[in-house]
Amino acid sequence: MNSSKGWHFATRQLIQFLCALVLLSVLLFVAPSWAKDTASGKQVIIAAGQIVNDDLYLAGETILLNGTVKGDAVLAARQITVNGTVEGDLIAAGQTIAINGSVGDDARLAGQVLILQPNARIADDAIAAGFSWENRAGSNVGGDLAIFANQALLAGSIKEDAIAATNALELRGSVGGNLQVTAVGDPNLVEIPFVPEPPVTVAPIQPGLTITDTAQIGGKINYRSAATAQISPKAKIAGGVVGETLEHRIAPTSNPVREVIWQIQRLLALFFVGWLLLRFVPNWTQNLAATVKAKPLPKLGWGILVFLAVGIGTIAIATVTVILTIFSAIALPLLVPPVLGLGIVANLALAVSFIAFASFVPQIVFSLLAGGWLLQKLQPSTPVQPPVRQLVALGIGLLGFVLLTAIPVLGAIVTLIAIFISLGALAQHLTSRKSRVAVANHQLPIANH
Repeated sequence: MNSSKGWHFATRQLIQFLCALVLLSVLLFVAPSWAKDTASGKQVIIAAGQIVNDDLYLAGETILLNGTVKGDAVLAARQITVNGTVEGDLIAAGQTIAINGSVGDDARLAGQVLILQPNARIADDAIAAGFSWENRAGSNVGGDLAIFANQALLAGSIKEDAIAATNALELRGSVGGNLQVTAVGDPNLVEIPFVPEPPVTVAPIQPGLTITDTAQIGGKINYRSAATAQISPKAKIAGGVVGETLEHRIAPTSNPVREVIWQIQRLLALFFVGWLLLRFVPNWTQNLAATVKAKPLPKLGWGILVFLAVGIGTIAIATVTVILTIFSAIALPLLVPPVLGLGIVANLALAVSFIAFASFVPQIVFSLLAGGWLLQKLQPSTPVQPPVRQLVALGIGLLGFVLLTAIPVLGAIVTLIAIFISLGALAQHLTSRKSRVAVANHQLPIANH
């Protein structure tokens, strides 16, 4: 085997980041949504025999899909069960996702525990990110399978290639093409706080790569692992095995002084942008903060959908730009430069606006709310604060926010939650005239008099 330095640490960091990101789906209790066919609530059920002749967007605490969706299905809930048919793509995020029906195209799943039950059929590719992935015996993925998880159990059949970045992977079923896997093999890889217990049993998987007697691979196995791979001689591997050893490497120690300086610079930058917002757009800033304060958890689901919409929007703009550019080059060559330029400018404007908002506004909004709440507790007899006290509240809130988000892993989770909730609040504020009127009449503890 060849020695590969650096892969262990890099893969370890990747898996920890993905697992932290996936934790957000566990927090989806009740989230409103919008689309052509939508539903939301504590429990959402599409009954057996019910047919949805369009794309479907569902959000709630639990989702049970027993019927048929003629288009795509986008689902967000703590517990999702798909027993029916989705003829298009399935996009789902939740603590537990179990599929025992059929998906006519691709499946993109994110959650704590992801399971393909024995009757599950995915016609094309499956992409999954979570703590545990399991496709049970009898299940079938008609295309490629890509997994990013702490552990994975492959007991069903995969028609084409399987690609995985995991800590532990066990293959009991079949892979029609190649198996390419990084299985770190670290027994203490993921140590993330506040992880709730899943409502289903998670199969224990030995760290590293395990290939059992029943495994069948139509191509070759290419793996990297710090642990010795357990490959049964009875497994049928058509293309042979190529392995690399991952060396255990200690994460580089950070410079405490440099880290402190960075956090101070971050605090000052956020405070400066917050001052600009309060100075030039105080009403918008206060209204957005009030929208966040009113039932923040539902905004989380909205924010995730807005995040997905931004990604889809950039792809759509790029696609339309390419199509119009090709058409212009054939029919009206003089229009090629303006069409291409407008497409690039539109995509750049969308990307820059999103990055600017996500980098500053959520941190400022949550800091305003936290600092205003603290000042109100200290001086309850002064409900309305002058501009100077707004800055004091902002500074106090930002100090706490920066200290909290400096904690590894937890800080990333808190930041992402703040971004998604703020995105949801922004969407509701912009799309609902009724909410804008209500918010305009709602005074925050730190609002201008």
